[in-house]
Order: sequence, then structure tokens, then C-alpha cells
Amino acid sequence: MFEARMSDSSVMKRLMEAITTLIEDGSFDVSSKGLSLQAMDSSHVALVSMCLRNEAFDPFRCDRNLSLGVQFKQMSKIIKCAGNNDVMTMKAEDDGDVLNLVFESSNGERMSEFAMKLTDIDSEQVGIPETEYSAIIKMPSSEFARVCRDLSNFGESVTICVTKDGLKFSVKGDSSNASMKFSQTGSGDDNNDVTIDLNDPCTLTFAVKYLTHFCKASSLSERVTLSLSNDNPLVVEYKIGDGLGHIRYYLAPKMMDDD
Repeated sequence: MFEARMSDSSVMKRLMEAITTLIEDGSFDVSSKGLSLQAMDSSHVALVSMCLRNEAFDPFRCDRNLSLGVQFKQMSKIIKCAGNNDVMTMKAEDDGDVLNLVFESSNGERMSEFAMKLTDIDSEQVGIPETEYSAIIKMPSSEFARVCRDLSNFGESVTICVTKDGLKFSVKGDSSNASMKFSQTGSGDDNNDVTIDLNDPCTLTFAVKYLTHFCKASSLSERVTLSLSNDNPLVVEYKIGDGLGHIRYYLAPKMMDDD
């Protein structure tokens, strides 16, 4: 038996929006530690890795490990039926084929129940190696979203360059070029600070459409962490709550001879 109650359903709403922007279906792996997910987009360019610890729920019950195959668009439609202040409960039997979702208003006057068919999904966990990153940038999520939104108007690829002089995002388009530069603005104590932990300079190019998709997770966290290293995937991470979990996106860099 799996049962998990979340006092703030808006967290799961935002999480679903952050997942469905890239992934059509996948399996929630449920254990005594909480919920986790790992899935690649259909083009196998981007990987989504999510963790929601059991501390995010009260109560949380998991009698044995389960894999819950979910069509995320369908789940997103259901969760959108919840009010932001609703209490959400998820339930599934050990050998069942249904995920039950219950939404209750905070005053107890309204309750909605949904039963969603689970799907058999053939998926493999991708081994994510430990990597020593050349540069780790922490910045406001809203600022990163603005960069991706603005630069997507000028080209399909964005180059991220990190040196001792700071951080630079640039795009070369058919008719115009654009760039945005950031220098370190603080120690990271303030949510508006931009911090740069640099071991080695690095320059990588990525498809801007994927970065724009990643920004759907901005509502989960005021800050985003970008981890870069030459010839390695970019990692874009958003924390969930105060140590309750995270969502990470991994994006392979474009080769220099790519269009």
C-alpha cells in the first residue's frame, strides 16, 4: 500500500508543469524515501530527474517499493482540478493498476476524487556519473528565464561562456546577434545574488528551446543552479521547498559542427 498526503497541492501542480513540458510518460519510483523519477525526452537529448522526499508528505506510507507508470498529461489535467490550498492525497495498492488522487479543501467542505489508470512503461535508469564541474552558477530563476526567453527570439542555439570575467549568454542569429553578461553580485545569501564558482573556464552551446522548457520549473524555486563542464551535459537544478527535493534537467551540448 502506498499513501502520501501533501498539505499544499500547488507544489505538485508546479512539478507536473515542469515535467510535462518535456516528458509524455514515465514511472514514479516509490520507496520509503519518497518519490523519484528519471525519464528522457523523445529525442533523447534531455533527461529529467526528480526527487520528492518523504518529508514533503504527512503522512507518508510505502509498504514496499512500487513503480507507478503515468501518462503525465493526464495526471496534469487531474491535478489542475485541485485548488491551490487543497490537501492532496495519492493512493495505490501494491498490485493495483490505478493511482487514486483525492483533493480536499482546507475547510473540509469539498472533496474531489479521481482514479487514473497506470501504464506499463519500459524504462531504464540512466547512470549519471559523478562529475567535477568546471563552473557552478547560482542565480535568480526569474533572471535565467528572462535570458532564455529573450535570446530565443534571435537564434536556435545559445552559447554559455564562463570565465574569470563572469558569465555570458550569447546567440548568433541570421540577421542579428545578442548577448547578456553577468558578474558575481554577492555571496549567495540574497536570492537576487549571482554567484560563480569557477575552477576552469568553459564554453558550451545548447539548443535554446530546451533551456526555455526547463524554465517551466522556475515557479518551484527562486534560484536555479547551472553546472557546466566542457564536453559534459549541462545540469539545471531547481530545489523544491526547504530540502524537500529537487528537479534536475540534463542537456547534452551541441557539437561545433551542428547547425
